[in-house]
Amino acid sequence: MTTQKSQAPGTISEFWKPMVPTRGINDWESAIIVYLMEQPFRGCDEVRRQLESVRVTQMNAEDPSILVAVDHEPENRVSGHDSRLPLYWLFVQMYGYDGDGMVMWAMLLSSGGYLAKLDVRRADSSIFSSLPQPEAFAYSEEEFDRREKERRAK
Repeated sequence: MTTQKSQAPGTISEFWKPMVPTRGINDWESAIIVYLMEQPFRGCDEVRRQLESVRVTQMNAEDPSILVAVDHEPENRVSGHDSRLPLYWLFVQMYGYDGDGMVMWAMLLSSGGYLAKLDVRRADSSIFSSLPQPEAFAYSEEEFDRREKERRAK
């Protein structure tokens, strides 16, 4: 008789749900990625080409983050992201406020020079009441700070 080990609460497998079969990105994910891609960053051209083959492989059960796979064409690989550590390299990020005023962020991350994750979450790790629109985010810390001052002045 074999016994299965149960997963401890908070383990990766508890939060990430495999997509079988994989799927393309949906309209909301596409809108967030397009908004992120408006910000110039090192490797932007390669990531644009990678997006032509993007497939969602896992969805987060707690937030709208997704793990993705892209074709690993050598000419589309972003150089300088080849180390196995850290697990993910940051391509681009933006910050904003959710409807209740909680700080949130969206990031495109790579692994080995290829797009691997769209990470969208709230600072308090709680669940979004509704999906944030791309316009709710700001690119830079300076823009985020400016929006914060305007929000507090209201």
